[in-house]
Amino acid sequence: MRVRDLMSWPAVAVGPETHLKEVAEILRSRQISSVPIVDAERRLLGLVSEADLLPLEAIIDQRRQATPEQLPASAPTRAAEVMTREVISVEADADAGEVARLMSERRLRHVPVTEDGRLAGMLSRRDLIGMLARPDSELQAEVQQLLDSELGHQTPRVEVHDGRLLIGLAADAPAYRLVEVLATSVPGIVAVTSAPVNPVRR
Repeated sequence: MRVRDLMSWPAVAVGPETHLKEVAEILRSRQISSVPIVDAERRLLGLVSEADLLPLEAIIDQRRQATPEQLPASAPTRAAEVMTREVISVEADADAGEVARLMSERRLRHVPVTEDGRLAGMLSRRDLIGMLARPDSELQAEVQQLLDSELGHQTPRVEVHDGRLLIGLAADAPAYRLVEVLATSVPGIVAVTSAPVNPVRR
């Protein structure tokens, strides 16, 4: 399965000169925790998250309480002033299972998705949970049906355990790569492994 099959699109995005009050309103009204910052051609420049906006409230409070001679520096007002520039993004054609592992290892709640260098969507933990929630029996039946329709009597037996597909073919078998590509198109299959499950069906 590819990231494009799970991502939310079209992604909400704003330009670098967008006022932070507008950014905050987008986060609140859309019930999202971050918004990508893009240029006029939707190339990813950065990301503004709730965490980026929280320090601004402290600056505002200081200004309210300070005497004129103690006033802190003025607070940022534009997205470009607070956005995180070093953003981890993924390609739309990336394997969803690999991206799920990346997000788990880096403790990412969401990642921008790009295609041809431009923002294509956003992938969140919630998107991945929907993929992982499908029961193994349902996944196995769908994969087997897909392989039957494409390969006929040469279809190998498959089993699914915790979203991992076991194929009854050696990894160097001529048909293995084709089976792998077909199987990973099924939402919920997170990995494919060669395993001696059962011989080729006749």
